[in-house]
Amino acid sequence: MKRTSTVLAVILLSIWAPFTALGQRFSRLDGPLAARLQPAEAAPEGPAPAPQAAKSPQFKSRAEYDSYVAITKASDPQAKITAANAFLAKYPTSDFKPFAEFLKLQACQQANQPSEAIATANDILKANPSDPIKIQALSYLAYVFPYTYKPNSPNASAELTQIQSEAKEGLQLLQQVQKPANVPQDQFDKGVKQIRTYCNRALGFAALEQKDYASAITYLKAAAEDDPSDSYTDSFLGQADLASKDYNDALWYLARGVDLAKAAGTPNLSGMQKLYDQWYEFRHGSDAGEQSLVTQAGSSPNPPAGFQVATPPKHAKTGNTNVDALYEMQDALSVGGDASQAAWNGYKGQPLAIVAFVESVSRGSDPDTYTVRADVLPEDRGKAGMYNLVLITDQADAKYLKLGTPIQFKGQISAYTMTPNFVMTLSDVEIDPKTLAAAKAAAQQTQQAHHRTH
Repeated sequence: MKRTSTVLAVILLSIWAPFTALGQRFSRLDGPLAARLQPAEAAPEGPAPAPQAAKSPQFKSRAEYDSYVAITKASDPQAKITAANAFLAKYPTSDFKPFAEFLKLQACQQANQPSEAIATANDILKANPSDPIKIQALSYLAYVFPYTYKPNSPNASAELTQIQSEAKEGLQLLQQVQKPANVPQDQFDKGVKQIRTYCNRALGFAALEQKDYASAITYLKAAAEDDPSDSYTDSFLGQADLASKDYNDALWYLARGVDLAKAAGTPNLSGMQKLYDQWYEFRHGSDAGEQSLVTQAGSSPNPPAGFQVATPPKHAKTGNTNVDALYEMQDALSVGGDASQAAWNGYKGQPLAIVAFVESVSRGSDPDTYTVRADVLPEDRGKAGMYNLVLITDQADAKYLKLGTPIQFKGQISAYTMTPNFVMTLSDVEIDPKTLAAAKAAAQQTQQAHHRTH
């Protein structure tokens, strides 16, 4: 039994229907690899076969037809899922299996069942359906990936590679699709842009996670061009610019992400706002003008030519050699862009020897190492949670150091962060042995006194 023209029209129109937003079900801002497509083997020499018309899918029985129609006529998403599952279980080899899975995918989205929707999209890909349905499955997986990806997963690297393959395939297939005759041009264009947005955003997000910031910016700008209203795209773009030390563009896109998230009621608004607040205050020196930038960025997808966030004046000399050394590095690294990168290229790997005051000590991430957090600024001295330096040492007696202890050390500059506070990390640190010996002796005396009283 052939499908009716009514069913065909419903299928064609539904293929380009916009996805139902699922963002409220996910929190972010915190599988095996798909097999590579192999080129077709060369055909053996001989006469070319006569061209054959593509075989139209057909129902094999009235019961199969009725079971399929029950999916299309289901009154609500859950009923549609139930009807689709019944059809797929009873007719696993049906010509209409890909269509049934696609209708199930749509229903899972509408029912806010992302895990089931992801599984269904993967089932669709396994069946190697026609390009329009395959594109929708690929683009749905691309859409949902930034919300469901877990960077600490043991499969994280493979998942990034897989989504890149799927998103690129979706973009490639999308270029080959022609508008169905019965679909309005504006509806077709809207569907194309939406799918392209999801694929490019996934590619940009994956590149961001892989620290390929140049590629991340390229893909995310393409996504933002197709959909200027997506807060996550702008937030990811801002993060990529931050990593590239382009602080002015970064703040624009972070601010725009906040504005769009407020308008859309995005669940991750608080995380986006916190990130923007920290970097704006770091860059500007205060929160003055912070909200006006959000309003300004909300009115335009891209910053105007020459846009800059005014930076605070450089620190004045204090006369304290240790404090002035830290301020000099902070000022040089805070300007952003090429100047900041040039400054870091000059600092990285260089020795540093100053006096600081212990904030805390903990086991290092590498075996037999300790992490000593220390502060240099007088106003931070002796305050728990306030530090400007992270010192990585293999000196075991560092574990006896206490809050407020002055230490003289030397080490190699290896990393830095700018927010929420400027912190410099040093590796291969050697702390004055006399200081460590005194800390150990004091700890042993305290322990002996404790034993005597108990």
